Amino acid sequence: MFCDIVDSTRLAATLDLETLRSVIDAYQHEVARCVARYDGFVAKFMGDGVLVYFGYPQAHEDDAERAVRAGLDIVAAMPSLRTIERLQISCRIGIASGVVVVGDSISVGAAAEISVLGETPNLAARLQAVAPCNGVIIAAGTRALVANLFSLKSIDPLDLKGIGNGVPAWLVTAARDAASRFRATRDPASAAFVGRDAELTLVLDRWAMAAAAEGQLFLLSGEPGLGKSRLCETVLSCIAAAPHAEIRLQCSPYHANSALYPVLRHVERNAGLTHEDPPAVRREHFGRLFADSRTAERAITLLGPALGLAETAPADAAPAGSMSETLTLMQDLLLAPAIDQPLCILVEDAQWLDPTTQELLSLLIDHLGDRRVLMLITHRPEFVPPWGSRAHLTQLAMNRLSAGACAGRSATSPAARRSPRKSCTKSWPRRTACRCSSKN
Repeated sequence: MFCDIVDSTRLAATLDLETLRSVIDAYQHEVARCVARYDGFVAKFMGDGVLVYFGYPQAHEDDAERAVRAGLDIVAAMPSLRTIERLQISCRIGIASGVVVVGDSISVGAAAEISVLGETPNLAARLQAVAPCNGVIIAAGTRALVANLFSLKSIDPLDLKGIGNGVPAWLVTAARDAASRFRATRDPASAAFVGRDAELTLVLDRWAMAAAAEGQLFLLSGEPGLGKSRLCETVLSCIAAAPHAEIRLQCSPYHANSALYPVLRHVERNAGLTHEDPPAVRREHFGRLFADSRTAERAITLLGPALGLAETAPADAAPAGSMSETLTLMQDLLLAPAIDQPLCILVEDAQWLDPTTQELLSLLIDHLGDRRVLMLITHRPEFVPPWGSRAHLTQLAMNRLSAGACAGRSATSPAARRSPRKSCTKSWPRRTACRCSSKN
């Protein structure tokens, strides 16, 4: 990622040196802060320019997303850099992704820099040079990695010196609230579902019990990339034909300290709230979630700051009022669909749960009882579930696929997976998944 101040030459010509130094220092500090939040590496400050690496020296599974989020945060921080009257600092950012070679430090002293060789740094620098004021432009390689996680605007193909003509690029306008990170970054239909028939049968068995008013909690653990989300998507596709309700709570590694983050995002989606709506419109839409006006008014008071329902509330504000009252309200909202039909609550990536959401999930789990609810929670091995041993709890640790499954020999045909299961006439223990064939 390359980041540069817009019209820095004019600033240098019009400001005295002390003021210019304070502006540059504040700008560099803000860029470094935003980059550090996403584990980026500031390779070099070059006056008003900043060179940043993501994926080095520490690699993450979502480095491209981290780079774009950092870029948006930097742009959002620019208005806070008004150090003198009528001075507005703006920046432009270019981001590219690709294969590079990281070498030893080049030069010495303050000019030292970890050398990165390849086309990617050059492309990012060229994109930054043509980016609009307070704009973040990404290359095709970055777009392929961030997929639907951001709102993008197509721009005309660029002619970039040293790169070529007709280079595709996109302007990032905002981060999207993805109900499912898996769906936002992958196409569930792009690959066959293989090697997880036993796990699928077990989850569907617990869903059948939940649909029969025996509330169930299912904890699915496994290392990244083993297919937890793929299994959950297949479960939802298997139950899609029957009347039911679904709630998705997608935890975020960037909001692990934001109270009720996944739940509030669900409420926004459920109410049809958009970032462009003024507070009055958001209040109107939010109020429709409640059967009576009195409850709606109290909910607006409690959640107004956190959902942008108040005129002067800061972004990411915490819910107002009593936390216990807020949790009870959220509990009622989440369990309300189960009154009319079976409900599947899917909580993905619980290792990133914020403490308040974890407390809310504990309340929900305590009230599953005879409700028609399956709570399906995925998490990585480092997360230790705090919900202990319960009668309605099933835990499953996913292992790696066998060689045969990887070769596709154990794949179940899509048609067979979508066909409704016939009831089994055999007598099975309550906690054993039925693996009878449909002929039985």
